Parts: sequence; structure tokens; C-alpha cells
Amino acid sequence: MSSGARDVTPDRLAGLSDREHEVAEGVARDLSNTRIAQDLYLSAPAVKTHVGRIVTELGIDNRVRLAIRVLESRQETTSG
Repeated sequence: MSSGARDVTPDRLAGLSDREHEVAEGVARDLSNTRIAQDLYLSAPAVKTHVGRIVTELGIDNRVRLAIRVLESRQETTSG
């Protein structure tokens, strides 16, 4: 049964690219853009751009909500 609200987990996360998933996972681990960049061999500005695109695509407004969304998606994937 749908209440009419947009479903954003996990199907919406499935729409992210592999790189966007990697960046989102870094955000969920509470890593800084600089640290995510080092781990993924990217520049910090590239990570900032990815984060901006991800939050826009998911219709959320900050990285804390992104981290929550990733964690919720993990729970739904393992329990469902």
C-alpha cells in the first residue's frame, strides 16, 4: 500500500552510479570530502560535486540526511 509519498529507499539508491554509491557510503561513514577523495583517488572538489548531485537526485537537503538514507537502505536490504 502506498501513501503517495515518493519511495526513496532502496530503489532510489539503486539509481545512483557506482561512483555515487561509493561517495554516499563515505558520507554514511562520516568521512570528510577530503578523506573520501583520498580513499577513491578523486579530488575533494569532485567529491563535493558528487555529494551535491546525490542529494539533489534523492531530493534531500544535506549530507546527514544522505547518511541516514544510506543506513536505512542497508537495513531494508538485509531485512527484506
